[in-house]
Amino acid sequence: MTSTLRLAGLTRFGQVNLTEDDVRLVDVGFWTDIWQRAHLQAVLLNCGGIMAYHPTRLPGHPVATGVDERDLFGELVGAARGLGIEVVGRLDVGVVDQRFRDLHPEWMMVDAEGRSRTLNDVTGGNWGQPGGHRLENEMYYTCINSGLFTEYLPALLSEVAESYDIAGFFTNGFPTVALATPSTRMVCHCARCRELWASFSGHDEFPTADDPASPVFREYVRFLQAASLERLRELRAHTRSLAPGLSFTTSAIPSLSGGLPWTEWVAELDLLACDNQDRSSDYGRSAPSHSLWEVGLSSEVLRSVSAGRPALRVQSTARLRGGGRHSSKEPAELRLQMAEALAHGELPVWHAVSGKQYSRRWIDGVVEFDAWLAGAADAVTGRRSLADVGVVWSQASTWVQDWGVALPGPAFAHAVSGWHLALSRRRLPAQLILADGTESFEQVATLVLPSALVLDAGAVERITAFAAAGGGLIVCGTAGMTDQWGVPHDGDPIAALVGVDRRPPAADGYDLVSYLHVGTDPLVKRLLPELEEDELVVGGNWLVPFTTAARTGLVWNRSEHMIPTHAAGLPPASTQPTLALSEPKGRRVFLATDLDARYFVHRAGDHRDVLAGIAEWTLDPSGPSVVVRGDGRVDVRSWYTPTGIAIAVVNLDNPGANDEPVESFRPTGPLSVRVPGVDRARVGLRRQGADVEVVPGGDGVTFTIDTVVDFELATIETVSSGEDA
Repeated sequence: MTSTLRLAGLTRFGQVNLTEDDVRLVDVGFWTDIWQRAHLQAVLLNCGGIMAYHPTRLPGHPVATGVDERDLFGELVGAARGLGIEVVGRLDVGVVDQRFRDLHPEWMMVDAEGRSRTLNDVTGGNWGQPGGHRLENEMYYTCINSGLFTEYLPALLSEVAESYDIAGFFTNGFPTVALATPSTRMVCHCARCRELWASFSGHDEFPTADDPASPVFREYVRFLQAASLERLRELRAHTRSLAPGLSFTTSAIPSLSGGLPWTEWVAELDLLACDNQDRSSDYGRSAPSHSLWEVGLSSEVLRSVSAGRPALRVQSTARLRGGGRHSSKEPAELRLQMAEALAHGELPVWHAVSGKQYSRRWIDGVVEFDAWLAGAADAVTGRRSLADVGVVWSQASTWVQDWGVALPGPAFAHAVSGWHLALSRRRLPAQLILADGTESFEQVATLVLPSALVLDAGAVERITAFAAAGGGLIVCGTAGMTDQWGVPHDGDPIAALVGVDRRPPAADGYDLVSYLHVGTDPLVKRLLPELEEDELVVGGNWLVPFTTAARTGLVWNRSEHMIPTHAAGLPPASTQPTLALSEPKGRRVFLATDLDARYFVHRAGDHRDVLAGIAEWTLDPSGPSVVVRGDGRVDVRSWYTPTGIAIAVVNLDNPGANDEPVESFRPTGPLSVRVPGVDRARVGLRRQGADVEVVPGGDGVTFTIDTVVDFELATIETVSSGEDA
């Protein structure tokens, strides 16, 4: 990324997603008032794809009614540029409606019989069906190797860039492989794909099943990724050729299952965009409830792949759960969602559907947030994560579960979510790290390998080197036993790092309920200090049997018979521990049961205490880099800035933060913040707009945040002995 990019360094973005009726309905002054009050720096506006809002010259491009009399896109661009606001042209090209498909059937993905592939064909979803989202008409997936992407879209980019003063383009829903686990549902049999596939693979045989043992299927996964990269490179190069400083980016829904080759993909982008628009991308989930902290989790996913590039989070102003696109989120809810994204490394982009707003209560909160951010931009640009614990993840961990070849065990997404939540609840500085990404393991003190994690050979080597250098390590269940195709690693090197010899659970090894004996181990007593040694806590659903010469604890016990009641005595305990602790060079832990996944699903406090407690043990004796004490439920994230350290505190101690939408704020505090390793510093609370007293003492400084209403951002600037603190 170069300094000549027009979007470089910007922090405040909005998006107006135009609809077909807007040409006759939009009041441009309505939007310029919002943009001015919010001190907006860039706005995303629809310019083409499914529908054009300017008088396009491209033959066969659908246009909104009335565009021949009113160039709505042009009016909005002119108004924004008149205020000094950059404009990004938004495109919809990945999924199109029946009208577009009928105009250009040759651009659609097709099955072996030549039928156009629908949205549900490719995603396995239920759009337009009972229980699914309503559709005006059938939706279809376009083929990324078709003329739509190689000819038509470049022509559209040229037309828009030559006619309007814009800073770049943003595409929605591209590429297909970004949206879900690579699958034969994504196979396209069009003539161009057959030609490219034959050239790539050396044969014309397509995979017929999601079978990672098949060389043909493996090769097709690589083909999907390679073809997507090729289109991105072509479109980016074309955009750069149109005018100096233009950017081209795509929407991603960074989840734990998408199929993008992130390292190569990110290298082609100037900035990234996340299209998770509500608390969770798993909109259809009924349990556990959707919580505000999940915004931070999905933001962490994108931050972990961004390689330091700016990351945008598109957040709907509409209430998506139990609402529609013309509704409005509760203002307090939207503000906390934006704060969570900002705290976890993303720049919030508010997204309003329709230029005519029928529910406007979201506006003032967004204006206030962005206006505040204008005065705090220095603290959120050029930042580097400050974390002690890195939770390792890989897309392939979900792939092998979707393909049906994973070892028996919990859902990988549940395990990652459980670790993220447990560490957040304990306020330990933590982050996600992509196993096969470019982010260094050495920036953290401890690595966590969640249950069901699969690792390629390169990641195993990196983790081995990290442990050899003295890094802390926590291995859960079957983590690292198999590679990205579900094949066991020879000798199980990850188990060797924590001093155990393990075997996977039996396929029928799921236990609805189990127990763990507290016992006499000192660490277990530290983890669960209120319990006596003869007491039990609820265990996990899956147990990975192991043997070890290391110190052990938390012996497994199967549950009682639930029915009939007279049979509900406790069965005898096994001799199988679930915890192994060793200190060969750095502290290492093996956790044989899936408390991480179970904590996400059931939120048992004992599971949180065990997970966070063993992470804290691996950080001893130095302890965490940031310590926050005080009552209330807050999410604490920290990072390095060019001049020091920033600490974000998001108030999740609000009614509704873990279930229904937040309607009001409940202030929390005071909070005592200690930063070891800093001798003298100036501390400003950027949300309150005030400096606070800093108390030096020992190896570090301490300050107090008296109250947090919605969120607070503390900036810590280190000073030399000759300066005033």
